[in-house]
Amino acid sequence: MNIPKVILLAGCLGLVGSQACAEDDFTASLRLRGGFDSNPLFSLGQVGGSAFVAADTALAAGMKADGYTLGVAAEANAMHYAQPQVTPARGGKVILRGSIGDDDLRLDSTSTIADVSTYALRSAELVQSVRVEARRGPIKLFATAEGSRSSLSQTNAIFQDFLPDPQQYLRGTLIPGVGLVSGKFEIGTSVNLSARRYL
Repeated sequence: MNIPKVILLAGCLGLVGSQACAEDDFTASLRLRGGFDSNPLFSLGQVGGSAFVAADTALAAGMKADGYTLGVAAEANAMHYAQPQVTPARGGKVILRGSIGDDDLRLDSTSTIADVSTYALRSAELVQSVRVEARRGPIKLFATAEGSRSSLSQTNAIFQDFLPDPQQYLRGTLIPGVGLVSGKFEIGTSVNLSARRYL
C-alpha cells in the first residue's frame, strides 16, 4: 500500500452522548526525552550502543451536540540515534469518529490510518468501519461492516532484511447481531464473517 510515511499519527477516541447545545473538548500532550541505549537493535553487538533523542505527542478533540458527536485523536512518536548505523523509529495513528442518532437508531463511523517504521517492521493500514444499531423495546439489532487495506514487511532471525515489496492485502468484515437489553444489563450474540485477499 502506497501510503506516505506519516510521522504525526496514533491513538483512539470515543465520544458518546448528546446535549441541546454543542460542546467542544480538546487536549494535547508532548513528551521529549533522551538517553543512551546499550543495544538499540537487539543485536549481538554488531552496532553497539548509541545516544538517542525521542519525542512523543498526542491530541484528542471532539464536539458533541443534540443527536451527533464528532471526534479525532492522534498519537505519534519518533526516535533518532546518534549512531548513523541505527535506523530511526517512527510511528503513529489517527482515528476519526462520528456518530449520529439516538438509542433507538444510531449510525457510527470510524476511520483509522496507521503507520509504523522501525529497524524490523514497516507497516501501514487504512481501515473504515460503519456500525448501525436499532432498538425496539428490549431488542437491539446491530450490524458492523468494515473494510481495510494493509501493507506489511518484517524481518526475522532467518530473513534479516526487508522484502523487495511488502505483503499487501485487502480485508472485508461483516458482523450482524442481536441483543436483549434490560436497564444496564445486556446479553446478545453476533456472527463474524470476513474475507481476505492478498495482492
